Amino acid sequence: MMPRPVHMLAATSVVLLALSSCDATDTSTPQASTSPAPSPTTDATAAETQRAVALPEVGQCRMMSPKKVADPEYFLDDSPVVPCSAQHVTETAAVYPLHEATVEAATEYAGLCETAANAYAGGVFGEVPSFMGIFMFLPSQRQVDQGHAWARCDVSMVADTHFTRANPTTGSLKDAVDRDPAALWGCLDEMPDAARSQPLVSCKEPHLTELTVTLMRLDRLERYPSAKVLAREGESQCADDLAAQPNADQLRIEPHWDIEERMIDGDTLLGGCWLMRKDGKPMPAMQ
Repeated sequence: MMPRPVHMLAATSVVLLALSSCDATDTSTPQASTSPAPSPTTDATAAETQRAVALPEVGQCRMMSPKKVADPEYFLDDSPVVPCSAQHVTETAAVYPLHEATVEAATEYAGLCETAANAYAGGVFGEVPSFMGIFMFLPSQRQVDQGHAWARCDVSMVADTHFTRANPTTGSLKDAVDRDPAALWGCLDEMPDAARSQPLVSCKEPHLTELTVTLMRLDRLERYPSAKVLAREGESQCADDLAAQPNADQLRIEPHWDIEERMIDGDTLLGGCWLMRKDGKPMPAMQ
C-alpha cells in the first residue's frame, strides 16, 4: 500500500498546560517565539526579568512520565532535556515569553501553539497529524521563583485513542508528515470503539484498521445526534475516502463518532473514518 496523506485531527489533539514543584535546571539559550504572538501587557520589571533568563530551545526533547504529559492538572514542568536520539516523550515546537508564568497567560498562546506544532511536524496550516498531541508547559516552580516566565509548546505521540498517555519515542517529529507519515497515522488491531480508550499500534506493521484523511465533524449541535443522523452523516463524510482507494472493492469503511461525553464545548462532535478489509484480514504495513 502506498503512503497516503496523514490524517488530520486538529480538534482532538490535546492542548494542555502542564504542575510540579520539583527542581529543574535550564541550560538552554535565549530564543524568540517561532510564531507571531499576542501582546499581553507587561510592566518594565517583568520585561527586565524575562531578558535576564534563558528560554527553552525549539527542537529540544524531554523525558517525563507518559501519563503525566496528558494529565490536565500538570502545569509546571521540571522534566530533563535528553537527546532526541534517545527515548523521550515530548519535543519542543515553539516557545512563548510570558509577562507572568500562569496558566491564564499561557492560554493566550494555545491557538498559536497548535499552528506552530503543526508547522513543526510539516502539516497543513491549522491542522495537526492524527495522534500527535499538543501540550503546553510552564517552567518548574523553582524556575518561576527565579523569575522565569514562558510557555513551552511541545508535541508528543499519544498511545491511545482517548489521549490518556504519551508514547515514548526516539527520533524527531520535525517534518515527519513528509519524512515518515506512517509514524503519525492512527492504526488499531481491534475494531474501533469510541466509548473506550484503545491502544494504538504501529501502522508500519500489519494492522486491522486505520484512519483515513477525513475528520468528521458536526458543529452547533443542540443535543447529541440520533443514531440515524450519525449513520447518515458518517456515510456521507467518509464516502470519498473509500472511493479514493485503488482497491476499494476489497475494503469497507466504518464511521465512528465520539460519545456524548467527549463532545467539544457541548456543541461540537468529532469522529473518524476507519478503513478495513471486507474479508477481515489485516491491512498491510504502511511504508
